[in-house]
Amino acid sequence: MNQASLKNNYYIDNFKHPYIRLNETFTWPSIHLVETSSSEIEAIRSILIKYWPGFNSDFALWQNDIFSGNQKTISFVYQNQQLKQSEMMIELRVLIGYAGGADTNEINGIVKQNRSPEFLTDRIYFRLLLMPIEKLIFHGSQVQEIDLLTFSEILEASNYSLTREYKELWTT
Repeated sequence: MNQASLKNNYYIDNFKHPYIRLNETFTWPSIHLVETSSSEIEAIRSILIKYWPGFNSDFALWQNDIFSGNQKTISFVYQNQQLKQSEMMIELRVLIGYAGGADTNEINGIVKQNRSPEFLTDRIYFRLLLMPIEKLIFHGSQVQEIDLLTFSEILEASNYSLTREYKELWTT
């Protein structure tokens, strides 16, 4: 995917959901919102590889079953060497059941309980987070273990420089 296929890049809808908008439409698959299967996750991964800038096989699935309000997301985690040295990771949460802005003629089939409908769209709804971590272990294309830092741990860590030497708070 190249940047030319994006329409003015990023947007936020009326419900404050960020999304990327593409120059073409594609079919977003129907997804089970309670027990998402591996084939459904792979369908989402294929869409992201095709359309999301920079998304590739280095993004590992993090099965943490996050519900934002009543919206389910699928999370993918990325960490390169620079992020690893900084004890950080990037999390891409994709809103999987939200057909924001889809007209009724763009929805395929009937809506079923606990399933999102299949629909035509030119949007991918997401949240992108940079998260401090203590440990991140991958097993193939999935996350095996994550230890996230708590707010108090982050505050305590702010007393130290990147070289682990103590520094006064609010100084350079």
